[in-house]
Amino acid sequence: MTSKSIRFLAGLAGVLLLTAAGFLFAQEAQQTPQLSPDKILGTWSLEVTAESQLYYVNIALQLAEGVLTGTASEPSGYFTDVSLSDLAFDGATLKFGFNSPTPPDGVERALAVELKVVDDKTMEGTLLVPDLNITAAVKAAKQ
Repeated sequence: MTSKSIRFLAGLAGVLLLTAAGFLFAQEAQQTPQLSPDKILGTWSLEVTAESQLYYVNIALQLAEGVLTGTASEPSGYFTDVSLSDLAFDGATLKFGFNSPTPPDGVERALAVELKVVDDKTMEGTLLVPDLNITAAVKAAKQ
């Protein structure tokens, strides 16, 4: 086999690999659930794992005149009915922010949450506290 033939076959193999990868990516994208906002409405219990500590937050999501709105509350009453800001749902990912007192000092800080829908009763994602440079894992269960 000549070097020209080897280069041609190597190039052809590369094109085939890229085509196969694109096909697999397209199939995966089609399998991502695209839900309407009404499927995420209601109360969700969030379990936040940050630096080996567990924290709990409940969020309530509703539609008000066709707009997704919500509030966050800490179950033991540390904070209640804090309005969610920058609320967005694209059919697979829920994003929002809110301000609340945070450990270790109880100072009110901005938090940002991004959750991906796993199924109709579960979401998973992250909670960010930019002021403290903390990223925490979040599991959400629909109540």
